[in-house]
Amino acid sequence: MPPEPSLPIQPQPTPDVAVLRERVALLQAREAEHARAERVQAALYRIAEAASAATDLLEFYRTIHAIVGELMNAQNFYVALYDPDRGLMNYPYFVDTLDDDVPDPQAWEPLGEGKARGITAYALRQESPLRVESTTFRDLLARGEIEQVGTVTDEATWLGVPLVEDGRTVGLLVVQSYTAEHRYGDADLDLLAFVGQHVGSALTRVRAIEATRQRNAELALVNEIGQALAAQLEFGAIIELVGERISAIFASRSLFIALHDPATDMMSFPYDLDEGERFERGLIKLGPGVTSTVMRTGRTLRIGTLEEQIAAGAIQIGGSTTQSWLGAPIPAGNRVIGVVGLESLETNAYSDADERLLATLATSMGVALENARLFGETKRLLAEADQRATELAVINEIGAALARQLDFQSIVELIGERVGQIFRTRSLFISFYEQPTGEITYPYAIEEGVRQDLTPIQFGEGLTSQVISTRAPLRFGSAAEAQLSAPIAMYSGADRMQKLIEGAKKEGEFTLYSSAPADDLAALTGAFEKKYGIKAKIWRASSEKVLGRGLTEARGNRFEADVYETNGPE
Repeated sequence: MPPEPSLPIQPQPTPDVAVLRERVALLQAREAEHARAERVQAALYRIAEAASAATDLLEFYRTIHAIVGELMNAQNFYVALYDPDRGLMNYPYFVDTLDDDVPDPQAWEPLGEGKARGITAYALRQESPLRVESTTFRDLLARGEIEQVGTVTDEATWLGVPLVEDGRTVGLLVVQSYTAEHRYGDADLDLLAFVGQHVGSALTRVRAIEATRQRNAELALVNEIGQALAAQLEFGAIIELVGERISAIFASRSLFIALHDPATDMMSFPYDLDEGERFERGLIKLGPGVTSTVMRTGRTLRIGTLEEQIAAGAIQIGGSTTQSWLGAPIPAGNRVIGVVGLESLETNAYSDADERLLATLATSMGVALENARLFGETKRLLAEADQRATELAVINEIGAALARQLDFQSIVELIGERVGQIFRTRSLFISFYEQPTGEITYPYAIEEGVRQDLTPIQFGEGLTSQVISTRAPLRFGSAAEAQLSAPIAMYSGADRMQKLIEGAKKEGEFTLYSSAPADDLAALTGAFEKKYGIKAKIWRASSEKVLGRGLTEARGNRFEADVYETNGPE
């Protein structure tokens, strides 16, 4: 059998190398995208876990930084927060390899001021993801849209995505590169924006948890102070206790407690610290200042800068020039009796939490002060009742004794003995003014327990004469006041000025409380010392403070000044 003819072998088609490579690249891209998606998904899970596990906001920011660093280059990373109600922003977390000027995480600045005037503030206003290269940055700078804050290089790329909470932009998540090696593209911006959406939601939860923790800590402090106040019913001790605790809680070196006297419409400052030192502010009339504003409105007031203080009507009364100011009313019943105030040299030093805590403490203080006032009032009424009962008993006793005595000197002797017993004094006298002779006689006089035989004196300028002529009681706290002040106060003779000069020379100095300009006082005191040879001692302050100090000293039975002079209507 003849062999069958063989069929020709058909050549197999040769694969297109380019097509294969394209398919491989596509598969690799899909695999890379799949791996990237898995990384992103894992990152989102970790963000959610971080929101639940974080013990504070700083820890949360650090975790987010680490997570973003696994998705893209994040050597330079920061978080900016924005308070839309106040128009303020701050940088609670900031890491940068080149910029050494790290923002204060506690400082809040208005948009357009300080560190809130650069590209970050611009991106917050845009409220959308933003990628900025150096050319775009220079263009914005030239148009005046931004100011340069921090370091910028020719190869820089900046990515910022908004953090949204309840439909409002509350912050920004930012990465930036200074080199071409790590230049960011649109894909990086999309990725960061996607991550930023989840960070914004997580931030809401973390801030709520942080607020709850902080509120619990605040309540613990309030309870601690409340327990301490409950054990204290002395008005001044309550003031000191609250002042010391508030100073410790807020780490504040400048604070005050002001109390309002509705009878005089004056504010006193029983507790006053200026940069850690006790400060004497004196009495101040309720007026246009920020403390008066809190007193009148009964609402807390928080101010972040000196300019804001001036705009709110603040009045500087000595002490340090502060930037931040926080005041809370002290309520008692249906009225405001005072203000607790914090002051700081730093701008925007106080937060919403600080305002809430201070208001709570001020309310607790108001309750304690009202209890102390009622307790003191009750003690005073009881003491007055006891004293009145004692007085009536003594009067009845003297009345009964007088009814049995017809001899004038015997009556005087009886009264002298009873007065000495009542006031427990070893020195006293009873005098009478004899109009026909113009003399003052002393039928009864004892000095340090020893009976004295005092000769009559002419009615004149002495203390006894003053009491007789004015028909009013007279009280002095020292021998110097009795010897120097009273005679001059009564005397109206032609040589009164000479007597004043002689009295000043005996004291060795002349004291003036004045609100006159410093230059005028310098000229005045120089001429006075040259003419009279008496050293002039000057205390200069505002007219309100001059009045306040004088009233305070008078209430304490102190008379430090010889002359008071003010240029105000007081």
